[in-house]
Amino acid sequence: MAKRKDYQVRLQNLRSRRYDVALSRAVVTESFSKEARASVKYVYEAMEPIGASYTNKSYDEAKRVQAQIDTLPIAFQFDYQGSVPLNTHIKLHSDLDILVVRTIANLKSGFTADQLTSTINLLKDARTNIEAKLRSAYPTATVDASGCKCLNISGGSLSRSFDIIMCSWYDNYAYQQSGLKQHREIWLHNKCKFGEFDNPFSHMHQVNLKDTRVGGGYKRIIRLLKTLRSDAAPQIKLSSFLITSVMYHMADAEYSQTNYSVAAARRMSMLVNTRNHLDKVVTNQAYRRGLSSPDNSEKLFDENDATLVTELRKLRQELDDILMDLAEEVESTSYYQKTFSNPSEAFLALSKASVIYG
Repeated sequence: MAKRKDYQVRLQNLRSRRYDVALSRAVVTESFSKEARASVKYVYEAMEPIGASYTNKSYDEAKRVQAQIDTLPIAFQFDYQGSVPLNTHIKLHSDLDILVVRTIANLKSGFTADQLTSTINLLKDARTNIEAKLRSAYPTATVDASGCKCLNISGGSLSRSFDIIMCSWYDNYAYQQSGLKQHREIWLHNKCKFGEFDNPFSHMHQVNLKDTRVGGGYKRIIRLLKTLRSDAAPQIKLSSFLITSVMYHMADAEYSQTNYSVAAARRMSMLVNTRNHLDKVVTNQAYRRGLSSPDNSEKLFDENDATLVTELRKLRQELDDILMDLAEEVESTSYYQKTFSNPSEAFLALSKASVIYG
């Protein structure tokens, strides 16, 4: 029975992303039956988080870079954003976004035009100085200053790649009243055009809250979809932010609120629910254009969303193919090979999945 996807190749891709040179092996959990088929191993392993020791290594490397920046006669604070602090990254050696906050450039609610101009100039000056410092401190590394919002440093003695993002704190009214990090915003420096306000901490806070509510199922699905995005040929062009935001809107009850020690049939149900949610986003324009980011700060789609819809349709097809392959394994025997012509038939079969996925 021909599979729609080559799962041996995909497992190799996954192991390559999780390969530890020092150990000379891929770091995978194999939290499923040793007799499980390649398709099952691929799907389940794609959901698993990167080990904490490797994530901590990313932060250790970041602190090396931060220590060099801190030698400048300028006051900075540091923070992080993106997939690594969210624990939704899928590579052992994941890139990390470092927020470099120039504290003298801080803004508060009610700031004046002159104060904003001063902040912009201070951040521009800081970026210039940081670029020079990184080039001198890491002469064998590559420092890419072409990005509008960040510098990137990689290679040389560094085992990770880092985006260095210049910003200042913006203490809005909500943060001044609560003191909670999720209410604090930043002003992002942009060398190509006017900067902008952003609140990465609110986004991360909402993602973490939902994942806790659903017992970890939300982040498992994010990791799976990011893996499918990376392994698709040609690669699917969707940002991690969009995948995370779209799946934020799948109802809590649609996620498996259990861990991997519980019946695997519930995990299959979560995959089917994910596929159906993506289908709703693709086919229901009114629903799609009503979706916003997890912190409700921006709309995800507008009247110019055709390209994004095309890419989401590809992601949905990836899930369709995988679910039909899984369902055919459930229904087939050594004497009888079951095939499905459409996803809906396969979904019914998956509802009966049990021992094979244990």
